[in-house]
Amino acid sequence: MASVPQPWNDEVEMISGREFHKFSVRHGVYRLPVDETEEDRLDKVHSILTSWEDFGGLILPDPTEVKLSAVLDCGCGSGAWADAISDEYADGEDISVVGVDLYPPKQCEYLDFQRWNLNAPFRLDQGVLSERYTFINSRFLANGIDAARWPSYIQDMYGRLRSGGWLQMTEAYMNIQSDNGRRDEAPSLGRWWHLFSTALEQQGRDPRVGTTVVHANQRSWANLKALMTQAGFDCIQERHPRLPIGGWKPGASRYIGERVFDLMRGTLESLGLWACCRVHGMSAQSFTDLLDECVQEMSNADLHLYIQFYSVWGQKPGHGRRQSKSTRRSSQVLDQTMPPPSIGR
Repeated sequence: MASVPQPWNDEVEMISGREFHKFSVRHGVYRLPVDETEEDRLDKVHSILTSWEDFGGLILPDPTEVKLSAVLDCGCGSGAWADAISDEYADGEDISVVGVDLYPPKQCEYLDFQRWNLNAPFRLDQGVLSERYTFINSRFLANGIDAARWPSYIQDMYGRLRSGGWLQMTEAYMNIQSDNGRRDEAPSLGRWWHLFSTALEQQGRDPRVGTTVVHANQRSWANLKALMTQAGFDCIQERHPRLPIGGWKPGASRYIGERVFDLMRGTLESLGLWACCRVHGMSAQSFTDLLDECVQEMSNADLHLYIQFYSVWGQKPGHGRRQSKSTRRSSQVLDQTMPPPSIGR
């Protein structure tokens, strides 16, 4: 079995005017920017998710059932989630938060950062010990985890948890959809998705990880709930909220959607820059034009556009486990009244 390369420094290189982590680019691990513009974007994403009621907050299980003495944050990014956990739940008690990523956050007050490529299991001398953690957060790793790695990755997380500890995972399906069936009226968004998803597939990634969608003539995509079940987790629950783009949805979601719209050009740029310009050979001007067209489509409130999120969480069985009535069923799906989205390729 070939060894998985591990990052050893923070050296960056400029690509199309953005800073990328040289190791991650050279080894094909993670090909998104790592500059201050990207950290600002990630902070804004975190802020939106924490204020978006449908998402569920920092802790997706019932917080009264979770012990946060030792926390592991996989794919910690800007460190915003780790800082928020420490601020909101410390309550006079020490919370140890270890963050794992390829490139360190520029500012994070509470995080003990560990540099690691999560495509490889943790080494005994690496510092992320077995059966040490009471809670693990894993978010937005589809761009960095090999498609074939997901089952063993989740099994590794199981091994890091103490008995009774929790794992929560969230991924976003970036094939933007329409709530009223008018997705075909956004061809530029469809083109962006095709370029982005095919580039990820060429890198051995799964751009649909977390979804329950099965596409004709294609392999089955990783379903996080099924993988957590296979790994041995109990009390598994999931949530499939739709994040609106723009102010088309009434109530509190209108403000959330407006914030999302303001962030979407930067998101499509960060996710798509390498895929469109390096993998597919698109010129800088053509890429800019594509982004402009996507923004124009997203500004049409009549299309009711949204991003589908997939969150799943579960508990490692064993002593110290506390179950409420809401978690006694090992496989409870939230938002059961919501019909499944009509998802294109």
